[in-house]
Amino acid sequence: MIRFKNIMSQTLSIEVEGERLTDAEVLSMAMLLLLAGNETTTNLIVNFVRLMEGSPNEGDQLREHPEFVAGAVEETLRLRNSIRNIDRFALRDVQLGDTTIPAGGLVVIWLSAANRDPAAFAEPDKFLLERSGTKRHMGFGYGMHMCLGAPLARMETQTAAREIVTRTKAIELLGPPELGPNANFDVINRQIARFVAR
Repeated sequence: MIRFKNIMSQTLSIEVEGERLTDAEVLSMAMLLLLAGNETTTNLIVNFVRLMEGSPNEGDQLREHPEFVAGAVEETLRLRNSIRNIDRFALRDVQLGDTTIPAGGLVVIWLSAANRDPAAFAEPDKFLLERSGTKRHMGFGYGMHMCLGAPLARMETQTAAREIVTRTKAIELLGPPELGPNANFDVINRQIARFVAR
């Protein structure tokens, strides 16, 4: 919590060309750090468990070789990333094929589709521990929009995954999983998209 306070203190003091962030912008940042960071990592750990349940051979392999956990987490991020899509607003008119995206138009970017692109990943719908180049996925975004908490999320999920594979002999779901919307993140995502478009 101390580090969060430090981050928020610095956020409040940021000044660019004599202007500071508005209350709404500071609130968006606080929500992003508190809610999105928590919800996405929780979902990632749950997705890892679901993949272990659905891929018993890979689960057995991980139990025998827990050193492969880091790669398994990356494959989880690729195959079932916590964030399925992100929203952005076009800064100017953009021609995409036969379609014009007008300035200010909402663009929904489906990270899940990019992560299953057969041109980028062989057998994209399979969970493969031996997959090479797995970190090329879009599970944490890319470039200047890369997730700020990616290193922490990786570390937390790898720690949880190691505990899971060393403490269990098998994983069996008691019933079909009930998936809910990422309501908190969806709200934050749209606020950030509007802020970026300004």
